[in-house]
Amino acid sequence: MRLTTYIIALTICLSGVVQANEDPTRRLNKLGNGEFSWFGISLYTADLWRGVTQNEQGAEEATVLLNLNYNKNIPSKRIISVTRKEWSRLNTGSEEQQRTWLNTLEKILPDVSEGDQLSSLVTASGRTRFMYQGEVIGEVSDPEFGKAFLSIWLHPETRASNLRKQLLGDTVSQADLFSTVSETQL
Repeated sequence: MRLTTYIIALTICLSGVVQANEDPTRRLNKLGNGEFSWFGISLYTADLWRGVTQNEQGAEEATVLLNLNYNKNIPSKRIISVTRKEWSRLNTGSEEQQRTWLNTLEKILPDVSEGDQLSSLVTASGRTRFMYQGEVIGEVSDPEFGKAFLSIWLHPETRASNLRKQLLGDTVSQADLFSTVSETQL
């Protein structure tokens, strides 16, 4: 009897491990992909996904995933500096929110090298999970953070307007990114 109980418990534990390391795009659909260049130098390619994932309570929720595949080495300090400038320029969040978010990013984001992938998975409930090379490296639970972070690429006034169009296409706006998913796929 104890062996059976042990096997059942082990199976439950292992199934949780598999879900935690599951491919984040498994239940998502690719919206688009493109390249971001600065003065003719390709910094990274990006792809945008959306669909549904399961939250910790087992409920499905709308999810957006942005993958950045780097073509150049970029220190995390530079990524955070550009993020700060873009949030200020786009008037995203209050100054206090920006400071809090940037302090959190300083603890999460690594330096990236050519060939590295950095991803952000944002749920409709507001949780944002960061992954580096497919492994979770941090999470932000502020419900306003994820959409603010995605706005760097998806805001109508982004500096990456060509990339925005490639990621969203003509059919999806940033504002509709989560609502469209929740209406059609949940």
